[in-house]
Amino acid sequence: MKNLKSIIITGWFFCLSLGVNATSPLKTDLFLAACTSPVAAYEMHVNNVRAKLYSGGHLFNKGGNEGNYITPASVSIPVSAIYRAGVWMGGVDRAGSIKVSATTYSYDGSDFYTGPLDILGTTEATVCDQWDKIFTVKGNNIMQHIQNYKEALENQTGLSCNDITDDILYWPAQGNPYFEEKYGWKLPDQPLANYFDENDDGYYDPCLGDYPIIDNASCANGIYKIPAEINFFIFNDAGGPQTFTKQAKLQMEFQVSAFAYNTTNELNDMTFYQYKLISKAPEDLIDCYFSWWIDPDLGCNDDDYVGCNPELGMAYIYNEDAIDGEKSTCGGINAYKDEIPMIGLNFVQGPKVVKVFKRDANGNIMYDADGKKILIDPEPFTGDADTLVIGQMSSFMSYYGNSTWIPNLSKELGIYRQMKGLWADGSPLTIGQNGYNPGSVDTTKFLFPDDPNDPNGWSMCTANLPNYNNSIVMSVGPMLMLPGSTNTLTMSVFSVLGVPYPCPDLSKLRYANEIAKNLFENCLKDYYFIGPDAPDITFEQKNLALTLKLENAKSSNNFNESFSYTIPNLGSNVDSEFKFEGYKVYQVANNKVRIDQLSNPKFARLIAQCDIKNNTQDIYNWQSVLNPDTSANAEKYIWQKVLKVKAENVGLQHSFDITEDLFATGDKALYNNKYYHFCAVAYAHNNWKDFD
Repeated sequence: MKNLKSIIITGWFFCLSLGVNATSPLKTDLFLAACTSPVAAYEMHVNNVRAKLYSGGHLFNKGGNEGNYITPASVSIPVSAIYRAGVWMGGVDRAGSIKVSATTYSYDGSDFYTGPLDILGTTEATVCDQWDKIFTVKGNNIMQHIQNYKEALENQTGLSCNDITDDILYWPAQGNPYFEEKYGWKLPDQPLANYFDENDDGYYDPCLGDYPIIDNASCANGIYKIPAEINFFIFNDAGGPQTFTKQAKLQMEFQVSAFAYNTTNELNDMTFYQYKLISKAPEDLIDCYFSWWIDPDLGCNDDDYVGCNPELGMAYIYNEDAIDGEKSTCGGINAYKDEIPMIGLNFVQGPKVVKVFKRDANGNIMYDADGKKILIDPEPFTGDADTLVIGQMSSFMSYYGNSTWIPNLSKELGIYRQMKGLWADGSPLTIGQNGYNPGSVDTTKFLFPDDPNDPNGWSMCTANLPNYNNSIVMSVGPMLMLPGSTNTLTMSVFSVLGVPYPCPDLSKLRYANEIAKNLFENCLKDYYFIGPDAPDITFEQKNLALTLKLENAKSSNNFNESFSYTIPNLGSNVDSEFKFEGYKVYQVANNKVRIDQLSNPKFARLIAQCDIKNNTQDIYNWQSVLNPDTSANAEKYIWQKVLKVKAENVGLQHSFDITEDLFATGDKALYNNKYYHFCAVAYAHNNWKDFD
């Protein structure tokens, strides 16, 4: 079975089962022939998430009552954490006319159609129909292709095109000479799906060593961890009438790469959505914002709470109480019951946003205590821009369409206002309760910005708000989109399990968020994925007993128990090397048990722990938690140690005699011809710094 890494200690486990402003008027339509609504769909399932993709601006649900963002995917009864998500984008031209394109529910219409736009910002029905597809490439095929090309160079032979899998050979990248032979139409001569250009000729040819990648400008030479799967599709807002907003078109092309990693840490519970925004409009668009609109539905849809952490740029979804679906039948939709995850969302790769220098009354640039220029947002609708920076979440809103205390969603100016962190009627978001208090000067851009378990903070828990079926809008901006310009952002969706409810602590979610952000900030390097391989488990069956044996194959990175990995760029004053330290052996309840459940006695019981006899004793990890000291000068978070290994420190052991069923009630004896399930975890250790 699949090896999985220990949740914190960079170990892996092996499981074995065995027997025994006012809006502008609509402009003349710019499409040559109206396109039809997109229909292509695909389920991305390469890790502990099943996410349904659609080709036309929305994700996870096209219609019907059930969402399709299923996490964890390993459970027998699937439960969705998100009902639907959709893209909103809005901006203003130099004349002050607001332009917005968006989508929410299918019955409300949509502003998006499939395929790229030409240089005039137009398209036609034939192009839309051709591009109503989701192109999928598997990471294993990419890695094999890279290896095949490397061997061809070493052997001084050409790479045979016949040895290239179809997903790579026919990847929809600029200049692919083989694409037409499969699909029957030519690719437009413009940047399309991302690829590594082996010979830097500006055109994709896999027979010359090129291969699909995701876009990460900080990565030199495309050298980084290849996702387990990349799904590419294109949509636009100029292929037909805007049946949702009924607004003037942006003439924007959206190139999307949805991808995920199959790993053994928190990344295994994440999916990523990269949007390349290409303006095909003939005019500047200022004050542009990109938003994800999300209808959460964390299992049952009538007990969801939401919040955000502005400092981290993270939004999140959690449950009102400790039992999902306890108060209703949920309309027949599966609920999480007492195993409720938390869902986090973040722009892990922000777009370039505009800033201006803060100036004093005399127009002089102002500096902070470190001598850096102070950057602020430009005044709305001015188009001012002194510099560009990488942006993160600029506002977080929530609304409920039938609520009496939140202004109903306006499909025109109201959408653009909400993207800017205002209510649909133009009122500012105010601090406290539901955030809607017209006339108050205590304003903000972020609704519910404090931890749910902070009794002195502002969250849905402390406000004790009704459990409305909330939709949320998380935005990033303002951007400046010039004709022909491109801006790229990547959204992550991640889940954590084993969180105590109600009013949960955010420690696990912050940790997962940090992993996702650091992954992109550090060029998706392999060290976020590396840990000691789990040992293989073999067994000797005896009468009413078993002997389990641990072995590391020559192909294992822990052969001869020699695993070692040094995390680069940590400096000379810290211990950056992880070394193999020991094993933990569990009996587990069934073959569906996940790595995050090994500490829960409902799912796993520890049989044995063994480790190298050395100076390493008990092993702790440190995690940030809310500081109980709420005084004015106290830090908001403090570091708290968590015991991960209670070490025997008497030496390694490779054979374990099993005579008891740790899950049995009463008689614990093993019985012949009965299935039992076991896992072994290998873990590594380093002492990065000494803490007290």
